[in-house]
Amino acid sequence: MHSDAAGESPPGPLTAATTDRHWRRHVVTSADGTRLHAVTTGPPDARAAIVLIHGVTMAIPFWHRQIDALSDDFLVVAYDQRAHGSSGRPGSAGISLDALGADLEAVIAALVPTDLPATLVGHSMGGISIMGWSARTVNRRPDNISSTVLLNTSASHILRDATAFLPPRLAAALLFALWPAVRLPVPIVAASAPALLKLLDLLVMGPDRDPADLDLTASLLRATHPRSRATFIDFLDDLDAEAAAATLDLPTLVITGRRDRLTPPECSGRIVALAPKSELCVLDRSGHQGPMEAADEVNALIRRSTFS
Repeated sequence: MHSDAAGESPPGPLTAATTDRHWRRHVVTSADGTRLHAVTTGPPDARAAIVLIHGVTMAIPFWHRQIDALSDDFLVVAYDQRAHGSSGRPGSAGISLDALGADLEAVIAALVPTDLPATLVGHSMGGISIMGWSARTVNRRPDNISSTVLLNTSASHILRDATAFLPPRLAAALLFALWPAVRLPVPIVAASAPALLKLLDLLVMGPDRDPADLDLTASLLRATHPRSRATFIDFLDDLDAEAAAATLDLPTLVITGRRDRLTPPECSGRIVALAPKSELCVLDRSGHQGPMEAADEVNALIRRSTFS
């Protein structure tokens, strides 16, 4: 189920070219009643659809460089994950791998025409949502879902993997500063914003990041409701989606950043070992926010995956 509101302004920091395009906002109802905020844009003669699924504490504006670049040619569908952005609080299914997969399934059913080939693109927890969708729909997938792209993600034990591959100083910063700050169900007050920005720059971004991307990352994190943020961080800390990753038998491009400290390249390598039709691509100087930091490369890879 979904409702539409046509012609409204787009979400987030989009360029003047994109803001001139036709936008449609939607409310999609997931299987457990969770109301998901989504947007669509693109030309009427789009040859394919791209569904964008953001990561933890992010929201639709995270994808602004993909929406700008890809909506000339594709129907672009983006949604706020449950309890993120303008989406509602989780329904009866709470926060789980299956619930995230059900949300993606609902968005596809509501907003992706069945006659358009479609690529699912997930960043970080968005990639985990694709794994959940894969496990949930393994015997009943829509025929038009032709490929997936997993960016800067992991199938299990995210905190353990990050600390295993970080130098001791950075591991300590993650364990004793950033992780406790984001997993406590309390607001991130303005007084702590400068320290948060420094931690995010150290642990999340690569060496070539645009300061505006760091600011957007911090603002989206701070805008996520504290209880939602804390619950999702706990969910990711306990996550084991390796069995779900093994069901992902669509052509899958797994993209990682060589400078990704939260989900290091070893995490992507493990997904490639599990998913039978996957291949690995390493962005040499990118950190965890690959779609922001290496947008041109990521956009080209999404195009390649969609038309391969």
